[in-house]
Formats: sequence, C-alpha cells, structure tokens
Amino acid sequence: MGRTEIRLTGFGGQGIILSGYIVGKAAAIHDEKQATFTQSYGPESRGGACSAQVIISDEPISYPHLTDPAILVVMSQAAYNKYAPDLEEGALLIIDQDLVETGEIAGDVKLLSVPATRLAEELGRKIVANIVMLGFFATYIGKWLRRSKVVTGAEWMNVRFGTGPAGQFARTASALLAIVISVAFIGFAEYGCGHFVSKFITSQTSIGQSLESFLPGITLNHKLAIILISITGVYTIAAGLFGVVLTNVIQFCIILVGSVILIAKAVSISDYQTITQQVPPEWFSFIPQWDWQHLANWEISEGFRLFILMSLVWVAKGFFLAAGGPQQLYDMQRFLSARSPREACKAGMLWGAALTPMFMVSAAVGVIGIMKWGGKLTHPEHLYPVVIGTMLPIGIKGLVLAGLLLAVAALALAALNFGETFSFEQL
Repeated sequence: MGRTEIRLTGFGGQGIILSGYIVGKAAAIHDEKQATFTQSYGPESRGGACSAQVIISDEPISYPHLTDPAILVVMSQAAYNKYAPDLEEGALLIIDQDLVETGEIAGDVKLLSVPATRLAEELGRKIVANIVMLGFFATYIGKWLRRSKVVTGAEWMNVRFGTGPAGQFARTASALLAIVISVAFIGFAEYGCGHFVSKFITSQTSIGQSLESFLPGITLNHKLAIILISITGVYTIAAGLFGVVLTNVIQFCIILVGSVILIAKAVSISDYQTITQQVPPEWFSFIPQWDWQHLANWEISEGFRLFILMSLVWVAKGFFLAAGGPQQLYDMQRFLSARSPREACKAGMLWGAALTPMFMVSAAVGVIGIMKWGGKLTHPEHLYPVVIGTMLPIGIKGLVLAGLLLAVAALALAALNFGETFSFEQL
C-alpha cells in the first residue's frame, strides 16, 4: 500500500472531523495499518471552513502532515477552490455534486460526484450527509474485505466481533449456516432446473427418448437436472473463480437483451388497476400477511399459502448476517477469493451490475404470468419456461435460455466453491 494521504474538507457542522476520525480508526484497527489523523477548523462552531487529514501507511509515520494527497473529499465550494487546484496527477477527487461546482481539473485526476446532502435530506436527516459521503468513500468494499486477509466469511466474524467467546460462536454459526445454505441452494437448483429444462426437452423429443435407459427409476426432470449440475461441477473444477466471473459477464450481456423485451411486453399488457383486479389487496400491504388465502384459489399454489413465513425468515436471515458486516455467504467469497484488493473491487462492481438484469427479468415474468396465466399453469416452476417460450421471438429466446443456464451455472459454481471452502477451512 505504501503511504496514502487523504484530505476531507467542508464547513463546520457537516461532520468532516468525525469522518476523518472514522477513516483513520478503521484503517488502524481493522486493516492493521499505521494511521495519523489531524484536523483544522476556524473559530466558528458552525459554518466555518474545516478539514481533516488522514495518512495511512504500512510503515511508521514520522511526519503527520499531508504533502501529496491522493484522495480529496470536498463538501463545500470554498474547500474545492482552495484544495482542488493543488491535486497531483492520478489523484481521486470526490465532491458533493449539489454543493460544489467544478472548474477545470487536471486530466489525470479522477472525479466522482455524489449527491450526499440530497440523499441525507431524503433520509430526513441532513446532518448525516457526512456519513453518506463516507459510505460512498468506502464503496470499494471488496477491496476492504480482501485486505482483511481472512479466507472465509466465518473468519470475518472474528474481525467483526473479536476472538473471544462471542466471536468464536459467531464464526462457528456462520460456517454451519453457510454449509447448510450451500446444500440447500444446490438442491433447489436441481429441483427448479429439472422442471425448467423439461418444458423444452420432453419425453417425446429425441433427447428425452435417449435418456430413458439412463438412471432407470428416476423421472426425466431429475435426469436432466443431474446432467446439467454434473456439467456445472466439471466446469467448476476446471474454471474456478475465473469461471464464476466469466459466466456473470456473459450472462449479464445476454439477459440484458431479453429483460428489455420482457419488460416492454409486461408494461404493454398491464397497468396498476388491472393488476389489482388479479391479485388480493393484501399483496399491496406493508404489513406481512401470515396466510395468503388467495393462493388457495389456484391449484398450483395451494401448498404455498404459508410461503410468507419462509420469506420473513429469509429477511431475518439477511438482517442478522448484515449485522455481522458485509454479506457472509458466497457473495463475500467472491471478494475474498480475488487475487488482489484491486481485483476484489472489480468483482464487487461486476456483481452489482450482473444481478440487475436478473431482477428485471424476474419482475417482468411475474407480471406477465399474473396477467396471462394466473393459476392456470400445472406447476409454479413452469412459469419461466412458458413465458420465455411464448413471449420472446426465436433467436432472442435462445439467447435468454443460454443466459438463464449460465445463471444456474454461476449459482451452482458459487454454492460449490463457498461450500467447499467453508467445509475445509472451518470444520
């Protein structure tokens, strides 16, 4: 890392000094770096110019004042006018875009604009603008995780809660949870993939007929799923983490095309009033409903009436995981398995971008399913293949199917990788 100099500037009352203190303390305690923190401010308690200077280094810091700041965070126009012109080539400049107007800056200075004050106002607390800006500053979460030198999310529990009894308990619980969820994800993938693929490869097709003698006594759904997951397993061993990233890149490009078409079709056949006529009013309530009575009206969903209970448990799981720090399951393993902090940062950016089209497709498929089929399908897992098979043109349909198969491969890859890592490293 060498020596990194950071200056945070603004005016009194924005929490600039607190932000600098948090950055320095985080580097010293959690990243085990040498850090110094100095501050300067005017005589006014509010509204006067102020700045915080942080130096982070691998070596002891003999001179605690800035000489060549690599990062400048600016939350006022006066601070920008004073400090921005002195930035050297390659520096990073982060500004509050609603409070600072930029002039000409050196071509090699990287500029990032953040609506920190506006976001804080939308949260109802303008005073937390500094924390919003600090959150953006720490957006390179993958880099931060990678520098922690832990191997798994379970080890991160010791970073988060210490090495005492509480930290060790959290570490063991996290490892066991990860392994259970890894097995559950693979099982769910087998079940869902079997039903999905069987809509395209039926027992009447040549492939379906050729599989009659393969694993006798097992239905075609499970045979197709076993074949798909077996291929994925071989790919996992051969490709490793690079394969996970590669499938995400290709999947993102392919699914993005299909999602645009499906969203356009969903919007064209639906509106708010029409949807409210198709579903019960409880679906629009912010208060959780323990029993979705309306699902009993559809034969295919009668067994899912208490599905909301599982949903609430899943939300609770996410809440408690988040309390321990960044997501500890296979999401986190992507960062920890990267070759360097820089690669971890790239993986974090890719992970967020790659997921977006998948959520878009899910929402579009759900709306189309409600509007066109309701409860008339023979099985809930048939919704995706039926919508894709009937709503997309030939060519695009094949691309989206390839993208969805890549999504399955990416999920299985991640589940296998992080399940194996937790099993061997923690147990």
